[in-house]
Formats: sequence, structure tokens, C-alpha cells
Amino acid sequence: MSDETPPSLPRKTTDPHRERTGSAVPQKTAVPQKTAAAAPPRTSVPQKTAFPQKTAAPQRTAVPQKTAFAQKTAAPQGERTGSGFASKTASPGVASKTASTGVASKTPASRQEETPARPPREHVEIRDSQGQLRHSVRFKDEALHGTTESYDARGRLEQRTSYEQGRRHGTSEYRHHDRLLMKQEYQHGKAHGRALAYDYAGHLSAEQTFEQGLRQGEARYYAHGHLRQRAHYKDDRLHGTVEDLADDGKVLQRTSYKDGVLHGELLRYWPNGQLMERSQYDNGKRSGEVARFDQKGKPISSGSSPSAGARMEKLFRGS
Repeated sequence: MSDETPPSLPRKTTDPHRERTGSAVPQKTAVPQKTAAAAPPRTSVPQKTAFPQKTAAPQRTAVPQKTAFAQKTAAPQGERTGSGFASKTASPGVASKTASTGVASKTPASRQEETPARPPREHVEIRDSQGQLRHSVRFKDEALHGTTESYDARGRLEQRTSYEQGRRHGTSEYRHHDRLLMKQEYQHGKAHGRALAYDYAGHLSAEQTFEQGLRQGEARYYAHGHLRQRAHYKDDRLHGTVEDLADDGKVLQRTSYKDGVLHGELLRYWPNGQLMERSQYDNGKRSGEVARFDQKGKPISSGSSPSAGARMEKLFRGS
């Protein structure tokens, strides 16, 4: 071996720029610590210039009202202007377009004026789902006027009434299955004249006379075709003699009324015509004693009056 001293390794240098030698690999130099100067400090990101901050939008200016349709002009209705039809002048009941609302009437005045009025009704017919006529009504000036008729489902007349300017005037009839139930005269909306009523068998059941809606004079009432009562009225109240009759026409009871209450003598009769009972009434209240008689006209004592009275009541009522 040679006694030569081996060459020493090159000493570490702090020179970062020293190049490697062929004799040895230099030790890695220390990485310099980053200083503030190594990387420039971050600066704040500048605001985008492509999209600047929005500035306050200028206030919208009011859109001028259209002069062709909305603004009122002095042009007469229907006159053309340079841009179109001029707005029509205001007419009663039609709203115009104003700056406060900005809404124009949906129906121009011209259309309202052009819409024809519905013709007045004169004759109306109402039919059911089968096409059967149920009502026939006549009008004049929108009021019932003339003959009004109603029918049942089979087409049979149920009612016929005459009207004049909305009120009954003339003859009114009511029927059931083609049978007359009532016939009455009216004058200017009130019963006036003769009134007849019938039962379902077709027999006369009542005869009355009316004056301006009130019963007046004699009235007759029937049962199964037989006269059963004759009565007198004044201003729709019983006033005068009232007679109840048997089927053969004989009087069973005769009473007197005044302004709707019993007043005067009350008489009851046996079927043979003999007097059965006599009593007196004063303004609806019985006064004095009641006299009773048997079928031969002999007075009945008070001791036997209860049984006699019961028999008379039973006979009178027909039970």
C-alpha cells in the first residue's frame, strides 16, 4: 500500500452555486429557508372589472298612455284618428281607462248600446222532460196578463186563471182529473162575485158570494149533493139566521148570529118537525133557562133533561 495520505474530502461549503467535482459527490447543500422575499406577498384580488358593481337603476319613467285607444280625445264616437279609432267619450255606467287604475272597461259603451234589449215576454210555455206542456203563461209589460193554465203529467187541465196587470181578474177554475173542484170570480185581485165548490165526486159542496174579498149575503153548504146549511154573512162574519137541515130538507137547528157570535134565539127540532129545545144567547153567552120538549111537543122536566139532552144531541149530530 502507498504511504500517501489520501486526499481529504472537500469541506462543506455554503455556497449554493458550487458545482459538483469528479472526485466526490458533494453533500447536499442546505435548502435556504424561504424568506418573505422568496414569494411576493399575496395581494388582495382586485374586483372584477368585467362586471362592475351594479349601480342603482334609474327610476322607470311612466310609460305614456297610448293615445290611440286610452286617452280621451275630442273626436266624436267612431271617428278615426291617425293611429286608429279614438277612444269613445265617457258614457254613464261605463268605466273608462284612467291613469289611476290603468284598466279599461271590458265592455265598451258602443257594445252596450248595440246589444239589443230582450223583447218583453208575451207567452211562455213550460214543458217537462217528456215534452208534455205543464204551464202556459201570458204576460204584458212583464206582468201576468191574460189566461194562465197548468196541466198534470197526462195533459189534463188542473188550473185556469185570468190575470190583469199581475192580479187575478175574471174567472179562476181548479180541477182534479178533469173534474171541476172550484170556480170563483175575481175583480182586481180580490174575490168578487159568485164562488162554487165541488167534492171529488162532482157534487156541489158550497155556494158563496163575495164582495171585494169578503163573504156577503146568503151562503149554502152541501153534503153528498144535499143542502145541509144555509147561512148569512156580513163582511165575512156570520150575521143573521143560520139553518142546519136534514137530508130531506127539514130544519134541525135554527140559530141567530151577530158579527160572528151567537146572539138571539137558538131552536132545535125533532125529525118530525116538533120543537126539541129552545135557548137564548146574548153576545155569545147563553142567558136564561133552556126549555126542552119531547117528540109530541110536551115539555120535559129538568130531572130528565140530561138523558133527553143526550138523545137530542145524538140525533142532531147524526151519530
